[in-house]
Amino acid sequence: MMRYGTSFRAAAGCKTVYWKEGAVMIPNHWNKESYQIFIEDLASQADRTYADFQKKLMGSPQNLAGIRLPVLRRLAKQIANGDYQQFIVCSGNILFEEVMLAGLVIGYIKGDITAILQLTEKFLPRINNWAVCDSFCTGLRASAKNQQEMYDFITSYLDSEHEFSHRFALVMLMDYFICEAYIDRVLKIYIDTKSNAYYVQMAAAWGLAECFVKFQDKTMAAFQSGACDKTVYVKALQKIIESKRVDGKTKLKIRAMKSVACKSLSV
Repeated sequence: MMRYGTSFRAAAGCKTVYWKEGAVMIPNHWNKESYQIFIEDLASQADRTYADFQKKLMGSPQNLAGIRLPVLRRLAKQIANGDYQQFIVCSGNILFEEVMLAGLVIGYIKGDITAILQLTEKFLPRINNWAVCDSFCTGLRASAKNQQEMYDFITSYLDSEHEFSHRFALVMLMDYFICEAYIDRVLKIYIDTKSNAYYVQMAAAWGLAECFVKFQDKTMAAFQSGACDKTVYVKALQKIIESKRVDGKTKLKIRAMKSVACKSLSV
């Protein structure tokens, strides 16, 4: 643990971040050497049991070390208060945690929204799984105070051929735009989503289920329009059935709608 030498700590101006199972030093100044030492030190403290669990949960092959998300968030917050631009330049794609950490750092940046969007644009092609995508969306705190700029940015990815850039746009809509001012536009986007990409379909379904919880009448009207992709529609109904925020009587109606939809899919 923390294999940094005294000369390295002095040269890089390291700060130490502690958590229950370990600690790692964060340089104030990043280069390829300091970044590599940091990542190797972090990976050496990984929990392999947790890594195995995460691989099963994600359902796709990932090179996970096994560092828990709260630890990565703590590290990201510290890095974002320092030379974050150089950190992102140095950051790699070998470990799942490297990509996750870079995304979390962008979320903690308190700078101008234009600069944050530029970093986001460069980061999106690095995403290759739902976990990084969804955590990145949740962490983009600048969205709440810059709604219109963010809306304009994310909707430009609705036609992206990159599965997780498209998913990013749909999850961002769910996280920040299911509100009175945007609900009609958001519902139309979800209803109009046509894709064979599994994680895009699931994001649209998830978004529709969230819309239903908050704007039931509007979402039901959107369902009844018949314009929704059938696969997305069925998955959305299933998510509503699974929700703990929908009452039993309503779920009975949704189950009946799903039964009809499933029969039409099988024909």
